[in-house]
Amino acid sequence: RGLDGFRIKIKNEFANTTQEAFDVIILGDSYFVSGVIPQLIEEKAHLRAFNFATYSAHGIFGSYCLFKNYLENSSHVPKYLVLAFQVETISLSKIAPEYMYDLKLNNAMQLMEEFGWAEGVKFQVPSLKHQYFYREVLQNFKIPSFLNSKEIESFIHGVIADRGRYAPHENEMLAESAREEDVNFKYRFRVSPSSKSNLDKILNLARKNHIQIFYVVPTLSQDWYSLYSKLGVIEGYERFLSSLQKEFPEIHLLRFQDQIQDIALYSDRLHLNRNGAYDLTSLIASKLR
Repeated sequence: RGLDGFRIKIKNEFANTTQEAFDVIILGDSYFVSGVIPQLIEEKAHLRAFNFATYSAHGIFGSYCLFKNYLENSSHVPKYLVLAFQVETISLSKIAPEYMYDLKLNNAMQLMEEFGWAEGVKFQVPSLKHQYFYREVLQNFKIPSFLNSKEIESFIHGVIADRGRYAPHENEMLAESAREEDVNFKYRFRVSPSSKSNLDKILNLARKNHIQIFYVVPTLSQDWYSLYSKLGVIEGYERFLSSLQKEFPEIHLLRFQDQIQDIALYSDRLHLNRNGAYDLTSLIASKLR
């Protein structure tokens, strides 16, 4: 998690300081961290994009903070917002405060609103993990003026850029584990109040700034899609999306499950590898032209 936090800290610093103008802002969780290639959007759709995707540990709250900061700092309003959140992120009942230290810059009020005033003061000091993991770098990091968005993208996605293929034996083991726990709430879809509240904030910011919204329904490897369907997870997610679109009819829902289901495109049941990211990004870019 230390390196995850480092990437988030860089993105938050960037959101608060960049003067670069982007046509496309990307928000989401780890599905988009490894699943979208901004440079490919630029190549195929001739639109400049930046990937602000975070991780499930930061919830949708993290995405809201980054989006808010970018819009407040930038003089350029993006044309498109592309976002995607996995079932696990939307269902996240409670965000772990220790992962929020990396987002404290220009988010003090939001942190206190999310976690309460008593908890909020703790974000003024390093969390326990930073005493052991990249402590000095994380606390003192500032984006050098010579860095640009492409260099930052290269750094923060470097570790996951070469994700491999979804190992069949691991696939079978995970699927068997899910079958044994299919009555466990972990495999039931639900919408946490925090997730819904912060998603609404993101969508209202986009609406206020007249930004077109594209919501990508996260794909799954074929076997896990079948399993989630049997457990009612897919049905629950679709009900949620239907309700969301009634509140925000301007949302364009993008579904690519049929095109992105081969296990050769995945590094695990939820995340795309490099080949999968190329295919998904190409499909997204085709909708932004």
